[in-house]
Amino acid sequence: MKKPQALQIYHGANVHAPQSVVICTLDMTAVRPALAQYTAGSFRALANANFAEMIPQPPAGDSVTAVFASLLLQLVASLQRRARCDQTPHARSEIRGDDEIRVCFGFERHEIAVAALQSALALIRGAIGDPESMRVLHERVNREFNELAGRYTTTPSAQAVIACARARGIAVDRMGQGLAVFGEGRYQQRRIHGFTDRTSHIAFGLSSDKTAALHLLASRGFPVPRQLQVRSADEAVRAATAIGFPVVMKPLANDRGNGVSLNLRDADAVRRGWSHAAQFGALVLVEQQIVGVDHRLLVLNGKFCAAAQRRHPTVVGDGKHTVRALVESLNADPARVPYGQGWLVRLEIDDELTDVLQTQGHALESVPKPGEVLTLRRVAAVASGADAIDVTAHVHPDNILLAEWVAALFAIDLCGIDFICPDIAESYQTSGGAICEVNTSPGLGPHIVAGDTGVIERVLETLYPPGAAFRVRKIMLVAAADDPAAIDAADALAEHLAGTGATVGVAKSGAVTVCGVLLANEPLDLPHATGRLLAHPAVEIMIVLCAPADIAAFGLGIERCDVAVFDYAEPADPATRAALEVVISAAANVIRAPVTAAIVTAVEQGLGRPNAPV
Repeated sequence: MKKPQALQIYHGANVHAPQSVVICTLDMTAVRPALAQYTAGSFRALANANFAEMIPQPPAGDSVTAVFASLLLQLVASLQRRARCDQTPHARSEIRGDDEIRVCFGFERHEIAVAALQSALALIRGAIGDPESMRVLHERVNREFNELAGRYTTTPSAQAVIACARARGIAVDRMGQGLAVFGEGRYQQRRIHGFTDRTSHIAFGLSSDKTAALHLLASRGFPVPRQLQVRSADEAVRAATAIGFPVVMKPLANDRGNGVSLNLRDADAVRRGWSHAAQFGALVLVEQQIVGVDHRLLVLNGKFCAAAQRRHPTVVGDGKHTVRALVESLNADPARVPYGQGWLVRLEIDDELTDVLQTQGHALESVPKPGEVLTLRRVAAVASGADAIDVTAHVHPDNILLAEWVAALFAIDLCGIDFICPDIAESYQTSGGAICEVNTSPGLGPHIVAGDTGVIERVLETLYPPGAAFRVRKIMLVAAADDPAAIDAADALAEHLAGTGATVGVAKSGAVTVCGVLLANEPLDLPHATGRLLAHPAVEIMIVLCAPADIAAFGLGIERCDVAVFDYAEPADPATRAALEVVISAAANVIRAPVTAAIVTAVEQGLGRPNAPV
């Protein structure tokens, strides 16, 4: 059992489930001798001992074979979750005699699903075959699977926008390397690493160069801190003296607050700050320290959207517990997770944390006095454990206008502005304040941690405002693929709909055309034919001629369609009946009539709007 046997992949609605699934039949003959030494209970204990961190609960089953199948499905689900793949609720297993089992499970990307299945089988085989080598096998499988999954993983912010889109019925295809394609056909929109189709290269270049960004802002009269670039500790001291103490130091290429030092008040502190920042890049910025509180202001398509006040992570002494214990208590909050896995990040006990404690006269084993507040990070970065509160309702109109002007100056559609001021409710013109950074792909973490979950929908609305079209309208003509009358019906329908001004794509007889132009003249299965049309950047309406046998073998290729036409009154063949049930369940409108040119008017009447849910 080195690889899955009889592996079948169904895309879209199919005879097994209303969504895409993998079906795999496994021959258990090769592993039967190894399994013979276990009872259901002892095999369950083996599974718990080896895979407790991967499976949420002990595998179920009253036989070893049943426990095997349950464990397999749990491991597959765990691996797919690691790749941030959506799951469909169709996981199930079937024991088919003593030596065969069949498992069924949903997937988002079939490449991830198949790799997860192969990896899960390898892990189980290692556990029952050679427990001594289990650790090495576990590491190898994790490494190989993570390499594949890493191509498709996304940031929490991107994943939240994707989930929000899918909840609205908007299809999302994660293409890998951070690219996600939203919508279908001519209504597609793209995001990559938080950038959209409308994010200009100029905006990205300016915002990526902190010095150039601040110079641009200063030249236009916007409030910014004084700043100099340096390449050595001696240069840093001279720069700090010229700017005036206290200063901030940070690497030119800064992320998550790495390498940042605040409140440097003398030459020795600046030299230490240089050493810290230089670990993250040769060019270091020495910057005037602005008095005030750190805020993230979000501007979407030129309009102010949200504001979050970022707060340094802290612990409060009680006179009994050490700092280490207080940090562990803070991390006990189930909302805190490792970086990249959620919004509120765990506080890692690292060199930065111990250094920050030392500046406050404490160490990890110190016991702070009751009520004593200790800061744990140099910078209030949510990505490294900071908290945040929502202050959207309190932002002074002058500060809102400032943020919108900055976004307009840089021509950024999704703009995150780091703004420090004493009081966000007062105008920067009277209370002071400065813009420290401008971001073209702002993470949503500060706003989500602050409780403003609605910001996800507002970001999605920059791609699809309420009422905007996002889907191709879909017509499925179910008949024999070589039926001349059905082929003529597809052509007549395409011609009629094209006459209304719509761009029509057609898949029939192995050929895929758009506006009559041939895209593919090769044998394509049903999912690939529908996929070609859904991905085409001009298609508004698609017509697919398919046979029941194609649906039974491959799936419909889509989960829902607007109109389905077929004339199978009482098919005697069970497979045909099952395929037609798939079509009936998937279609918003079913027309039971011969697939001929006569159905043109009925089909047109059954088509919905491109922004209406099917």
